[in-house]
Amino acid sequence: MRDDVDECPDTPANEPVNAMGCPIRLEAVPWSTGPYGSNIRDIAGDFTLEALDGNLTFSETWNGQDSWVFFVRSPSGPTLEQVWESDPRALLKESPANVHYVFFSTDTDPAADVAALKSRFVTALGKIGGSEQWHGRLHFVPTPFAQVAPVLRAFSDTHTKHRYTSRAFAIDRFQRWREVGMLGALTGGGVVGELRYLSRLPHGFNYERAIERERAALRPVEVVVADGFVHPGGWEAGNKSRLEATFPSAEQMKSFDSMAIYAFTTCPNHLDGAENGCPEWDTAHHLMLCDEAVPSSCNTEFVPYITSYHREGEWRTDITPLLPLLASGGKRTFEYRGPNSYGLHLVIQLWNDPAKTERPVAIEKLWGAAPDETRWDEKYNGGLAPMTFDFDSKIASRVEIVASLTGHGWGSTGKNCAEFCNHQHQFTLNGKALALLEYPNAGTREGCYERVAQGVVPNQFGTWTLGRSGWCPGQDVKLETVEVMGAIRSGQNTLDYKVQFKEKDYTPSYVIPEPNDPYFPHLRSQIWLVTYGPE
Repeated sequence: MRDDVDECPDTPANEPVNAMGCPIRLEAVPWSTGPYGSNIRDIAGDFTLEALDGNLTFSETWNGQDSWVFFVRSPSGPTLEQVWESDPRALLKESPANVHYVFFSTDTDPAADVAALKSRFVTALGKIGGSEQWHGRLHFVPTPFAQVAPVLRAFSDTHTKHRYTSRAFAIDRFQRWREVGMLGALTGGGVVGELRYLSRLPHGFNYERAIERERAALRPVEVVVADGFVHPGGWEAGNKSRLEATFPSAEQMKSFDSMAIYAFTTCPNHLDGAENGCPEWDTAHHLMLCDEAVPSSCNTEFVPYITSYHREGEWRTDITPLLPLLASGGKRTFEYRGPNSYGLHLVIQLWNDPAKTERPVAIEKLWGAAPDETRWDEKYNGGLAPMTFDFDSKIASRVEIVASLTGHGWGSTGKNCAEFCNHQHQFTLNGKALALLEYPNAGTREGCYERVAQGVVPNQFGTWTLGRSGWCPGQDVKLETVEVMGAIRSGQNTLDYKVQFKEKDYTPSYVIPEPNDPYFPHLRSQIWLVTYGPE
């Protein structure tokens, strides 16, 4: 494309572009003409509303970039009433720019209700600023909700028995109806509703849109591992599901330098809540890679996930360092493990990145017993023997440490380890300390609330907002890397590893005496040495 007409000159080479030279992944989602429906993830139809600031028609306002969030005052529901009465400042400060909020009331005087709410928003904006950003994005509808547009009433009527959904719902960036989840924090006295929780939804919708844009832009070769297969779950035979996938040939696999996995765990009818078949609890689930020679042996953790409380999950995880595990191509067997039942959609994406000059060519297991957990106490570091490896710069461009590390167990020690304390992972190469892997997010009040933009499922139920060590409820566990080339030697190298708490070896101070309590501190780890070579 000629430079004088290229509106996006920084677009990476070979990335699909439109007529202006901008990535296709940045293009808006066009208005859908249907078919429309009233179920969750159905396409939402058109509607017109008479708001205090003038009429709005959904199709005319649709720009393909925004999310829409609807909230209906319902005095009969204590949590929803708390949401309505809460301070709007946090909602305004924590929301992304590309969202519309629409407010209604079912009370005896809806016009007075929404007028009073609008006044509170105006006051809030006067205190925090940003009125221009919100112009045309806050809609207060005085019409009794029972008399609003048929499309909205039909959706609400469809979901009168589905938790909050008849009174709080959304339309995502793909024009689909969505539930909003739990609109508050779980405390000892129950759920305390707050408007600010509405802000998590558009962040989550932006994440979903981003992972779809990445897929469309990269145009990867896709290997389907599961396409709607229902994992039974439970703790007996249903805990493990065997899945098979066919990869390109070994020769074709050499052409790829990048890999990711898309995962979508679905619930019946896409509805929240155990009463609708959507499991509770943030449990560890694992996609295991089975041995090529002995497919019945499935001991290599490929990707770990932490399930969400009562909600579906959708993630895209970069697992490029694991490419050598699939180098031979062809048919491979996987095993999905976990106690929660979901419909599984798992797709491995393979592509070549023109910006890269190297690819992972070898992988060696260093430490870790994942998916099993290992008790973390004063004996832990004694079980971590030094590892040696050879490096030849004529063959390899570099090596790096790749790790999946999570902490589990709580309530049994004074420091609430290891789910809510910062375990620190120190690697030393040839006597030189490398960058520390640690988790200061652990134990924070809203550490996971703040990570919705990174894939944490918004507005789960339970204590999803609390920061954990190396993970969050409703999120994929990311691979982490440690750079080693600053300490590498030609020939043999020695790598040491230890886990510490506050930069010291950890000796738990127990508050529960039972020696085998499952809530005692445990670590789940998988640590690799990955070698890269020129393409």
